[in-house]
Amino acid sequence: MSAPPLTTIDRVFRLGKHRLRVRVDSPQDSTAARPPLLLCNGYGLPLDALDTIAARFARYTTVIRFDVPGIGGSPMTALPYRFATLASVLDELLQRLGHEQVDIFGMSWGGMLAQQFALDYPGRCRRVVLAATMSGIVSVPGNLALHALRNPSLWWQPPKISRMASLLYGGRVSKTDWRRLERNLALYAPDLPGYWWQMICIFWWTTAHRLRRMQQPTLLLFGRHDPVAPVANGYFLNFLIPNSKLVRLDCGHLFPWTQLDRVQGELDAFLA
Repeated sequence: MSAPPLTTIDRVFRLGKHRLRVRVDSPQDSTAARPPLLLCNGYGLPLDALDTIAARFARYTTVIRFDVPGIGGSPMTALPYRFATLASVLDELLQRLGHEQVDIFGMSWGGMLAQQFALDYPGRCRRVVLAATMSGIVSVPGNLALHALRNPSLWWQPPKISRMASLLYGGRVSKTDWRRLERNLALYAPDLPGYWWQMICIFWWTTAHRLRRMQQPTLLLFGRHDPVAPVANGYFLNFLIPNSKLVRLDCGHLFPWTQLDRVQGELDAFLA
């Protein structure tokens, strides 16, 4: 069965002092009542790395993706930015696109940005999905040595990814899946300055003191064998966020790619 035709916008928007590459995919014949799905990606990965995921959901709802400054097609900023700054930029982006409300999906680092956006602009978010993420410095840290090994200049090139993937990201993944991931991760290896700006965002940042005020229905997706964002963070977020549901997957950190069918099923049920 062929994929339905899509209307696509892919260009750089000037939003305040920032310029962001943004891609919007919408089904031409969509009659969906749900709001658009805003995707926030993890460390170092541009929006293109989400092509497979976005294609699943663009069949029946608008999907919005973006590159953070210094990653992919978004120019580097002269100074570091904070999550609060990016949240305000996303608010302006939605105004420019003409969308009053979205569902937001945040993966890993993007899950922290999703928390900030949902807390700062609650009227903009109908539902929140947080995948393999943390609440900042008040959280259960992953293996810090593994984070150091994720330096893209050292490990984001084949065949090193294949040898390091299980150590870095955990879980049991087939060789076929790792070959596909290797191609994507090597193709979209980040520049170091943009990667460092993302790391600086987390310094002294947390939402732990605010999550009790998050009223949106929230789905928490965590891998049982994730060494980067341990599942204990899922329990912690579930305890703090009043209207939340925790789903534990038998996998590691990269389940939006390695277990896409399962992730899509959970999101379809939650966002319906």
